[in-house]
Parts: sequence; C-alpha cells; structure tokens
Amino acid sequence: MSTSTAPLDGFDTSISDGALGTEVSITNNRPPLGSFVFGPAYDGTCFIIKDNLLYFCKPKQPEAWPALNFIEVGVPQFPGITGVFFNGQPHYFTKNNIWFIQGTGAGLFNPIPMSSKTGAQSVRGAVAITGRGIFHTGPDGIYLYSGSSDVRITEPTLEPIFRGETVEGLPGVTDMTTSWLWTFKNHLYFGYRGTGTYADNILVMNLETGRITHYTYNDGSAIEIRAITTDKTNDRILVGDATGFVRVIEDNTYTDDSGTAITFELQSKDFTLQTRKHFPRWLKYDVDASSSTTCTGALLLDGAIHHSHTISGSRTTRRRLVGTGNGNREAVRISGTGPATIYAVESE
Repeated sequence: MSTSTAPLDGFDTSISDGALGTEVSITNNRPPLGSFVFGPAYDGTCFIIKDNLLYFCKPKQPEAWPALNFIEVGVPQFPGITGVFFNGQPHYFTKNNIWFIQGTGAGLFNPIPMSSKTGAQSVRGAVAITGRGIFHTGPDGIYLYSGSSDVRITEPTLEPIFRGETVEGLPGVTDMTTSWLWTFKNHLYFGYRGTGTYADNILVMNLETGRITHYTYNDGSAIEIRAITTDKTNDRILVGDATGFVRVIEDNTYTDDSGTAITFELQSKDFTLQTRKHFPRWLKYDVDASSSTTCTGALLLDGAIHHSHTISGSRTTRRRLVGTGNGNREAVRISGTGPATIYAVESE
C-alpha cells in the first residue's frame, strides 16, 4: 500500500511582507545552564552566572534569554560565584573580586571592577543591607563593602576562629566554601562548618549593637544546615538540613530542643588594669533564672574559673563573695540550661 501527499491548491504571492503580520521571534531561547540566578532588576531583568559570563533575560520576560544577551566579566580562570543588588544595581562576585555591573540593558551593561579586598566564597556568601553595604565572605573572615571601603569586620573579635582555632568553646572555621550569610530583621546570620560536612555553627550579629551570639542545633545528633531562607508570610526563618528536613529556627515560642533544655553561655570581655592586678571581692548578678533548669555565674581570672555561684530565683541581686585571688585579666561568665534573662552583672 502506498500513500501520497496532496499539494496545496495554490500559493498567494501577491500579499506584501508588511501585511503578513508580526514575524515570529527567534530570540526567546531557554535560560542557560548556569550556577546562580539573581534578580529581577527594577526593569524586570534577571541574571544568570555561567562561568565568567553574566547572562540577562529580556526585561519582564524571565522565560526569554537571547543567545547573545551576555557580557564577559573578568577572566575564565576566575568564574562568577554569586550576585546581589545594592542601591538598585547588580554586583557580581568572584572568589577574589567584586564587579559593579553598570548599565540598563542589552548592549549597555558594562562590568567595572571595584576596589574590594576579596569577593565571596560561596553562592550564599554575600548579602546587601540598605544603608550598610554588602556583607561578604572572604577566606579569612566577613567583610563589609560600602562602595568606598572594604573592611574585615570580624578582625577585632573573631579573628582566631578564621584561622581554624577553637576559642572559649567556639569552634574554628574549617571551610568557607560551605559557609553562608543571611539577614533577618536586625540580625546578620553566618553559618559555617566546624566539624561537619555543612554549616553546623551559626553566629548571629545584632546590626545595631554589634553583639554576637553563637548557636548550634542538635536533635540527638548535630544538625548541619545547607540552605536558609525567610518565610515572609509567617515572618520566620526556614533552614534545610543535610538530611533533607526543613526546620524553623529562632522561634521564641519554643524553649527546648526536642524536649531537651537549651544550653546557654554568656561571657564578658577580659577587663584589664594597666597599672595593677585585679583583686575581686564580690559579684552581684541581676538575672531572672526562675524558669531555668540550671544557672551558674563564674568569675574568671586570666582565663580560668576562679570562683562560681549558683544562681536561682528572679533578680536576686545580693552580694556574692569571692575567694582570695588576683589576676591580670578579669571576666564574668553566666551559663546554664533552660530559659533565663540576664540584665546585668557587677563585680568589685
């Protein structure tokens, strides 16, 4: 059996090209297979980083990526890692540098290298905060780029841990390529790998006071965090752990970890006197420990515990005597398990 195709009756050759309607677009290509996506910009343009190329879609058409809509940023030896928007403009990060992407569209984008000291070490290694600048991860700490300067903000207080040293129970950083930064409300979150495969330690910095808090999470085994995001609808932070679970952190309605009282420890800086040693005689603790399981105050001289006191009740500020001793450096530590509120500590 055979088949045949019947030809059309005829072709219209008299209609002009202008009367045939809109020409079919041949530039609505699929997105390139890149490593990081960010955007959109104010005009609806999204960006994809692929190697040392920065692709951009048609404005307000994130499904359309013309093959020639890209610019080359830097050299192939240093591919792009991540990107953020600061002051409405895209910024592109390699491991070593920050590039400002100037322009408004196809044929107009132009990469300009910034006077930064480093770039970002992971795809979540940079966050922009209005009025502050861009916080980004270097190989030796966290930096703050403000457009005119790039300052390592962790140098005064956290320098040793970025050398891999464990200080006062705070684990050293072993790998910055798995670290991440995130902002929520008035806090900057930094997750880093101590002993695990992914981030198993979180440092939280209050952006107003500069106070830093260290968190670890455990539900029978250490929780390693691979991803973090903000649930804006419910005003909370969600994290994805290394085993595939999604968890809520920073929830004030919970006071334990899977039924286990949460441990805490707060320590002051080391106080020194230029001309004489410290001879402490007593301490006063203004602490509400009425809901805590345990709470202990300790006086440290030259980094070692000299005297400790059990704290109970709510804001009992009587004088607590200290054993005879002296040292060049004095600090106070409060630790325990369960909810407690620390207002002030005084020593003399």
